Amino acid sequence: MTLKGSCLFSILLMGILHCQGQKSMMEEVSPQYLDTLIKIAKDSFPQYKVYQKQVGIAQNNLNKVKLSWFDGLGIYYLYLPPNGTGGGVNPTTNTNGFQLGFSLNVGSLLQKPAQINAARGQRDVARLEKEVYDLNLEAVVKERYFKYIQQVALLRQLTQLTVDAQSMLSSARTKFEKGQETFDNMSKAMVFYNQQNREKINVETDLMITKAQLEEILNQKLENIILTAPADQNQQLPAGRQPSNR
Repeated sequence: MTLKGSCLFSILLMGILHCQGQKSMMEEVSPQYLDTLIKIAKDSFPQYKVYQKQVGIAQNNLNKVKLSWFDGLGIYYLYLPPNGTGGGVNPTTNTNGFQLGFSLNVGSLLQKPAQINAARGQRDVARLEKEVYDLNLEAVVKERYFKYIQQVALLRQLTQLTVDAQSMLSSARTKFEKGQETFDNMSKAMVFYNQQNREKINVETDLMITKAQLEEILNQKLENIILTAPADQNQQLPAGRQPSNR
């Protein structure tokens, strides 16, 4: 009877582990939901807005420098009273009334191409820095999303495994009370259940941490993020809902 009980215990344990090992976390990954998270992070994360502002400032500076071509050009006018009565005016010119004059700063004009190229370079650098940050932000969102999915999948497996272990322990205890199982096998079932329960608690903690890290970069709760397309909703991760412990 002891050998039979031990064999049944081993077979049940191997069956549980084999069943849980067949599930893949890839089934939980939703590309549409991930794209939504990336877009929300770009719209909400303050540092991303800083890079957007820097690009806008650099573009405005470039436009300003382009318009400064006329800074070296001066326009002035003179008024000469009739009969050459204006002081300091040569009466032999025989001119009177208003006269329009122009002045050109050649040095300033020659500097403009270099100034425009410098402003354009600053604008390009700002754009490249924003693109680099775009890639980094996307990578961070993906990493935290995948870690969150991993913890969700682990918790789902451990929850089911804990339920099975509890059922196995109850069965072993009942058989032990009837004299159909040894104390050693019942103790093994109890140890196995306690191990799975501790593992489940650890994964629950890791899940809450990874969820908080993902929400940090999104600047909002996952529960508030809902995909609008029905086709996407079918693939959507139940973001704010953890696997049932029942």
